[in-house]
Amino acid sequence: KYAAAITIKKGEKSHIGSFPDERFAARIYDAAAIDKFGDDAVRHVNFPELADEPLDLNTRYVFCAEPFGNSDYAGVTRSKTGNTWKSSFSIDNKQTLYDFSTAILAAEHYDKLVLIHRDNMCTLINFPQKLPQYLAEIGDQIISPKPIVIPDLT
Repeated sequence: KYAAAITIKKGEKSHIGSFPDERFAARIYDAAAIDKFGDDAVRHVNFPELADEPLDLNTRYVFCAEPFGNSDYAGVTRSKTGNTWKSSFSIDNKQTLYDFSTAILAAEHYDKLVLIHRDNMCTLINFPQKLPQYLAEIGDQIISPKPIVIPDLT
């Protein structure tokens, strides 16, 4: 993970976010610097050639999550009996578990819960390529008013 932070006043840093891509973290920093300091910041940014098209700080950017636990997907674990897969998610510090017949179904469920309930600038889901399908299915349930996009990392 790569963190982006900006110094607002001497010695006072403001954490912008953590991102799985180094270049993207640098572009987010650039956008925050331009947002806070205007044209004076352009000579201090990582990508001055992109200063005229900074990333939107009020957008949720979707990245592929890295697996953790005993499965190939984030938020998914195999049940103790090994017959089912569980999608695990916390809402208001309360963990909820959902049972599914396959790890993929559990991972898709986890992705939808993340999109509905999280408001992070960096949103990690298992299947970013399914974002349009997810938005069609759950778009009206998403709490955050921010647009959700897959960033162009080129």
